[in-house]
Amino acid sequence: MRFNRPHDLLIHNQTLLVTDSQQGGARVLSLALEPGYPLIRETHIAAAYCRSFKLIGSTLYVCDSGGGRVFLLDARTLETLASYGSREPGATIGSLDRKQQKQHPTRMVPNEIIRFRERFFLTNYFYRGTRNRLISFSSLDEWERGHYVDHSHLVKGVPYFMDIPDDRLFLGEIDDCSRCVQIAEEAGELRLMHIIE
Repeated sequence: MRFNRPHDLLIHNQTLLVTDSQQGGARVLSLALEPGYPLIRETHIAAAYCRSFKLIGSTLYVCDSGGGRVFLLDARTLETLASYGSREPGATIGSLDRKQQKQHPTRMVPNEIIRFRERFFLTNYFYRGTRNRLISFSSLDEWERGHYVDHSHLVKGVPYFMDIPDDRLFLGEIDDCSRCVQIAEEAGELRLMHIIE
Protein backbone atom coordinates (compact mmCIF):
# COMPACT_ATOMS: atom_id res chain seq x y z
CA MET A 1 0.00 0.00 0.00
CA ARG A 2 1.28 3.45 -0.90
CA PHE A 3 0.10 6.85 0.24
CA ASN A 4 -0.40 9.70 -2.20
CA ARG A 5 -0.93 12.82 -0.08
CA PRO A 6 -1.66 11.80 3.52
CA HIS A 7 -2.61 14.84 5.55
CA ASP A 8 -4.27 13.97 8.85
CA LEU A 9 -4.49 11.04 11.23
CA LEU A 10 -6.03 9.99 14.53
CA ILE A 11 -6.33 6.88 16.68
CA HIS A 12 -9.79 5.44 17.31
CA ASN A 13 -10.70 2.07 18.86
CA GLN A 14 -7.16 0.71 18.52
CA THR A 15 -6.95 1.63 14.83
CA LEU A 16 -5.06 4.35 13.00
CA LEU A 17 -7.25 6.43 10.68
CA VAL A 18 -5.55 8.40 7.90
CA THR A 19 -6.79 10.75 5.17
CA ASP A 20 -5.11 10.38 1.78
CA SER A 21 -5.80 12.48 -1.30
CA GLN A 22 -5.14 11.38 -4.84
CA GLN A 23 -6.02 12.39 -8.37
CA GLY A 24 -9.68 11.71 -9.01
CA GLY A 25 -10.76 11.51 -5.38
CA ALA A 26 -9.67 10.86 -1.84
CA ARG A 27 -9.81 8.06 0.68
CA VAL A 28 -9.83 7.37 4.40
CA LEU A 29 -7.82 4.36 5.58
CA SER A 30 -8.12 2.28 8.73
CA LEU A 31 -4.84 0.61 9.77
CA ALA A 32 -4.18 -1.86 12.58
CA LEU A 33 -1.97 -0.65 15.42
CA GLU A 34 0.59 -3.43 15.08
CA PRO A 35 3.92 -3.85 13.29
CA GLY A 36 3.57 -3.05 9.62
CA TYR A 37 0.22 -1.27 10.17
CA PRO A 38 -1.77 -3.68 7.97
CA LEU A 39 -4.78 -2.24 6.18
CA ILE A 40 -8.14 -3.08 7.76
CA ARG A 41 -10.40 -1.17 5.40
CA GLU A 42 -10.54 1.90 3.21
CA THR A 43 -13.27 4.01 1.69
CA HIS A 44 -13.13 6.30 -1.32
CA ILE A 45 -15.05 9.56 -1.21
CA ALA A 46 -15.85 12.10 -3.92
CA ALA A 47 -13.55 14.67 -2.38
CA ALA A 48 -10.88 16.64 -4.20
CA TYR A 49 -8.50 17.14 -1.28
CA CYS A 50 -8.97 15.84 2.27
CA ARG A 51 -7.39 18.54 4.36
CA SER A 52 -8.34 17.29 7.83
CA PHE A 53 -10.87 15.30 9.81
CA LYS A 54 -12.26 15.33 13.32
CA LEU A 55 -13.90 12.57 15.34
CA ILE A 56 -17.10 13.91 16.89
CA GLY A 57 -18.96 11.19 18.75
CA SER A 58 -18.81 8.13 16.50
CA THR A 59 -18.68 10.17 13.28
CA LEU A 60 -15.73 11.39 11.25
CA TYR A 61 -16.13 14.90 9.84
CA VAL A 62 -13.85 15.14 6.80
CA CYS A 63 -13.06 18.56 5.30
CA ASP A 64 -12.75 18.56 1.52
CA SER A 65 -10.64 21.64 0.89
CA GLY A 66 -10.62 21.00 -2.83
CA GLY A 67 -14.34 20.48 -3.30
CA GLY A 68 -15.74 22.85 -0.71
CA ARG A 69 -17.66 20.19 1.21
CA VAL A 70 -17.73 18.34 4.53
CA PHE A 71 -18.21 14.55 4.45
CA LEU A 72 -19.55 12.50 7.37
CA LEU A 73 -18.25 8.94 7.76
CA ASP A 74 -19.03 6.22 10.26
CA ALA A 75 -15.80 5.97 12.28
CA ARG A 76 -16.03 2.18 12.59
CA THR A 77 -17.10 1.10 9.10
CA LEU A 78 -15.87 4.20 7.19
CA GLU A 79 -19.23 4.22 5.40
CA THR A 80 -20.12 7.63 3.97
CA LEU A 81 -23.20 8.86 5.83
CA ALA A 82 -23.73 12.28 4.24
CA SER A 83 -22.02 15.30 2.72
CA TYR A 84 -22.72 19.00 3.07
CA GLY A 85 -21.70 22.21 1.38
CA SER A 86 -21.98 23.99 -1.92
CA ARG A 87 -22.73 21.89 -4.98
CA GLU A 88 -20.50 24.22 -6.95
CA PRO A 89 -16.83 23.28 -7.24
CA GLY A 90 -14.66 24.52 -4.44
CA ALA A 91 -11.08 25.65 -4.79
CA THR A 92 -7.84 23.80 -4.31
CA ILE A 93 -5.78 25.40 -1.57
CA GLY A 94 -3.80 28.30 -2.96
CA SER A 95 -5.47 28.22 -6.37
CA LEU A 96 -7.47 31.43 -6.13
CA ASP A 97 -5.69 34.77 -6.22
CA ARG A 98 -7.30 37.92 -4.83
CA LYS A 99 -9.00 38.80 -8.12
CA GLN A 100 -10.54 35.34 -8.42
CA GLN A 101 -11.67 35.48 -4.82
CA LYS A 102 -13.65 38.63 -5.53
CA GLN A 103 -15.26 36.89 -8.51
CA HIS A 104 -16.14 33.81 -6.43
CA PRO A 105 -16.71 35.14 -2.89
CA THR A 106 -18.87 32.21 -1.78
CA ARG A 107 -16.43 29.45 -2.66
CA MET A 108 -15.34 27.58 0.42
CA VAL A 109 -12.05 25.92 1.21
CA PRO A 110 -13.03 24.07 4.41
CA ASN A 111 -9.87 23.69 6.41
CA GLU A 112 -10.93 22.27 9.75
CA ILE A 113 -14.18 21.66 11.61
CA ILE A 114 -14.71 21.26 15.33
CA ARG A 115 -17.65 21.12 17.75
CA PHE A 116 -17.50 23.44 20.74
CA ARG A 117 -20.33 24.11 23.19
CA GLU A 118 -23.15 22.83 20.99
CA ARG A 119 -21.95 24.63 17.85
CA PHE A 120 -19.78 23.69 14.90
CA PHE A 121 -16.83 25.93 14.05
CA LEU A 122 -15.37 25.86 10.55
CA THR A 123 -12.30 27.61 9.21
CA ASN A 124 -12.10 28.69 5.58
CA TYR A 125 -8.60 28.68 4.13
CA PHE A 126 -7.39 30.84 1.24
CA TYR A 127 -3.62 30.83 1.14
CA ARG A 128 -2.28 34.40 1.14
CA GLY A 129 -5.81 35.56 0.45
CA THR A 130 -8.51 37.82 1.75
CA ARG A 131 -11.14 35.20 2.54
CA ASN A 132 -9.62 33.62 5.63
CA ARG A 133 -12.69 33.04 7.77
CA LEU A 134 -13.98 31.52 10.98
CA ILE A 135 -17.70 30.75 11.07
CA SER A 136 -20.01 28.82 13.39
CA PHE A 137 -23.40 27.18 12.97
CA SER A 138 -25.79 24.95 14.88
CA SER A 139 -25.87 22.15 12.29
CA LEU A 140 -24.45 21.28 8.89
CA ASP A 141 -27.95 21.58 7.44
CA GLU A 142 -28.00 25.21 8.59
CA TRP A 143 -24.57 25.85 7.11
CA GLU A 144 -25.63 24.35 3.78
CA ARG A 145 -28.59 26.73 3.75
CA GLY A 146 -26.27 29.66 4.36
CA HIS A 147 -27.22 30.23 7.98
CA TYR A 148 -24.13 30.81 10.08
CA VAL A 149 -22.41 33.36 12.30
CA ASP A 150 -19.26 34.97 10.93
CA HIS A 151 -16.42 35.42 13.43
CA SER A 152 -13.82 36.37 10.84
CA HIS A 153 -12.97 39.59 12.66
CA LEU A 154 -11.08 37.38 15.13
CA VAL A 155 -8.81 36.01 12.38
CA LYS A 156 -5.64 37.82 11.24
CA GLY A 157 -3.63 35.10 9.50
CA VAL A 158 -4.45 31.86 7.73
CA PRO A 159 -6.51 29.70 10.15
CA TYR A 160 -4.71 26.37 10.15
CA PHE A 161 -5.83 24.27 13.12
CA MET A 162 -8.30 24.21 16.01
CA ASP A 163 -8.39 22.24 19.24
CA ILE A 164 -10.43 22.23 22.44
CA PRO A 165 -8.23 21.12 25.36
CA ASP A 166 -9.94 21.45 28.75
CA ASP A 167 -13.08 22.89 27.14
CA ARG A 168 -11.18 25.86 25.71
CA LEU A 169 -11.18 26.73 22.02
CA PHE A 170 -7.76 27.38 20.51
CA LEU A 171 -7.07 28.56 16.95
CA GLY A 172 -3.66 28.45 15.28
CA GLU A 173 -2.87 30.82 12.41
CA ILE A 174 0.03 30.88 9.95
CA ASP A 175 1.40 32.91 7.04
CA ASP A 176 0.22 36.55 7.20
CA CYS A 177 0.15 36.39 11.01
CA SER A 178 1.63 33.45 12.89
CA ARG A 179 0.00 33.11 16.28
CA CYS A 180 -2.12 30.93 18.54
CA VAL A 181 -5.20 32.39 20.19
CA GLN A 182 -7.71 31.26 22.78
CA ILE A 183 -11.29 32.17 21.95
CA ALA A 184 -13.91 32.42 24.67
CA GLU A 185 -17.51 33.55 24.97
CA GLU A 186 -18.14 36.72 26.92
CA ALA A 187 -21.51 38.48 27.19
CA GLY A 188 -22.85 36.28 24.41
CA GLU A 189 -20.04 37.11 21.98
CA LEU A 190 -16.81 35.38 21.04
CA ARG A 191 -13.67 37.26 22.02
CA LEU A 192 -9.93 36.72 21.96
CA MET A 193 -8.87 35.92 25.51
CA HIS A 194 -5.19 35.04 25.09
CA ILE A 195 -2.83 35.65 22.17
CA ILE A 196 0.55 33.96 21.72
CA GLU A 197 2.60 35.46 18.88
